[in-house]
Amino acid sequence: MKSLRAYRACSWAEKRTILSFYWSTREAPSPALDRAAREYAPWATLLASAIWLELLFVTFYFVGRQSNWAAVGSTATSLWTVGVGWSLYCQSVIVRRVDAHSLGS
Repeated sequence: MKSLRAYRACSWAEKRTILSFYWSTREAPSPALDRAAREYAPWATLLASAIWLELLFVTFYFVGRQSNWAAVGSTATSLWTVGVGWSLYCQSVIVRRVDAHSLGS
């Protein structure tokens, strides 16, 4: 995984902009922010996947105990699965866009 050097060099407002257009798959206002979003992409997916894995373990625990909370856990896990899928989709869009821009220039 790439380091977050370009992302860390951004100001707080730029980081908010990166998060905004990363999760909506819109084009970045500048190539530097696009590169920072490309660095951010694998980390976002990794963190979303880690949370999904934790939810999965909690759900299995509740199912094993035959708890009524198993339904809540499975619903949360299902919704988070959609979130991880969206994160993977956003990552692929930003990676393709940045790679296309870098090949074109």
